Amino acid sequence: MLVLVSVSQSKSFGLVASAVFTITPLADCSGFHQYITSGKPCTVCSWVSYHLPPDGRESSPAAPPVPVTAASQAQFTPVAQTLRQTIGQVHPHRTANPTSTMTPLKVVEARFQVRIAHGSHETATKTLTWQVYPDTWSVRVNNTTAIIWHWFIWKFKSSGYDLQLCHIDALLDIDGDGKWAITTNWLDKKNPIPRYWQPWSGARLIPDALKDTDYPAPSKTAGPRQCYEVTLL
Repeated sequence: MLVLVSVSQSKSFGLVASAVFTITPLADCSGFHQYITSGKPCTVCSWVSYHLPPDGRESSPAAPPVPVTAASQAQFTPVAQTLRQTIGQVHPHRTANPTSTMTPLKVVEARFQVRIAHGSHETATKTLTWQVYPDTWSVRVNNTTAIIWHWFIWKFKSSGYDLQLCHIDALLDIDGDGKWAITTNWLDKKNPIPRYWQPWSGARLIPDALKDTDYPAPSKTAGPRQCYEVTLL
């Protein structure tokens, strides 16, 4: 608390104290802090002023500079050697003759090329002659489904009917299926020699039935067999 005394001068009496004033400290003196010299305390609340840098933030001490050292040639030698070792090498996936590791796809069906030949028996000469027809159609048989002999033959015939050709229908429209046979070759017109496919009993898978036939092995230049030649007799 501050006490101020007002002094006035009178002509007759000299100096006379006329009033005593009491100054009460301000309740909030923060508005005057900006005028206090830096480092000096406030006379009211003892607050000490410290001015911030011009950007309004406390400055942080600068980090010490990192010493720069000259790089030696030895530091780059391993990299250069690695690059020289890889130049001229080809990625294994881009080699000229890659080795295939894929598993061959399983063949799920057998394809047959079907023709028709009619035979006639000469009683006088006791010989069998053949009339060979060049018409050919393709038949696919599922390898994973067992089939009986009768339906095996009928599959060849029904595929011929599906062609909807009159002359093929006429060649197929003969006596019952019991008189039909199948050969494992196409008959040559000049020297027809049939190789009969022996009927099987019950239901069999076609791959198992093919093992009992006399189809010749395909040549190495021809590759895997693409189809089997059969003739309906």
